[in-house]
Amino acid sequence: MTKWQGIKFLTKREFTNSKSMYVGAIVFIGIAFVVIVSMMMVTSERGVKGLDSGAVYFPINMITIFYLAMTGFGIKSSYMKNYWKTDTFTKEVSWLKLMPISSKQIVISKFIKFTILIVALDTILFCLLYTVKLNGVLDFYGVTGLEFIQMALVIIGYSMLTGSLYMWMEMSLSGKWYFILNLIILIIGTILLIVFGLKISVWEFIADQVKTYSWIAPGVMILLGIVAMIGAGKIIESTMNRRDLYI
Repeated sequence: MTKWQGIKFLTKREFTNSKSMYVGAIVFIGIAFVVIVSMMMVTSERGVKGLDSGAVYFPINMITIFYLAMTGFGIKSSYMKNYWKTDTFTKEVSWLKLMPISSKQIVISKFIKFTILIVALDTILFCLLYTVKLNGVLDFYGVTGLEFIQMALVIIGYSMLTGSLYMWMEMSLSGKWYFILNLIILIIGTILLIVFGLKISVWEFIADQVKTYSWIAPGVMILLGIVAMIGAGKIIESTMNRRDLYI
């Protein structure tokens, strides 16, 4: 089996082995869409409702920052409960290492799946959001159709950038440490949102950036995402070659 035959085999296995997790990911995108649109509607009417801006910005920023970082991953029950005890991720990597394939092939196949999922799920989300915009439910901060595409690319770049961290955690750490780092990221992220995220919606901020910088904004985010994936991939490969995967 050549290098790319092995990568093709592993990538195909990634998509066929647990189809239910991708159904869960699509359902989660639907939930994110409903929450984002609902909070945008509340935000646009906050003056009428007399709500404090932080009360409406915090939830939409929270789901945007944390959920869109995870769109490159499927959702599986074993990932959502007791993975610090069952060590699901380490078991999968250990099983893959038993096959006559290299760490590089495993990492590349993982990132191919990761990239496809990000592009597919973020595209679904933005298609749903654009439908809302076309129907006049929301003006979406007055962006044009082209600027809307640029916003989608910014989000895709963000998902690639932050998702690379989670990919490293999934493939390099034990379930216990994965759980601990997730908690740390959640706590730090929540504190940062409380400090900086109560004055403006993340979506409004992104809209302002694409209006001001046009293609530079999505170009920078996509570039950062690619650099993060390449860097994370090299670190993961090196870690896999040294790591004790005995369970």
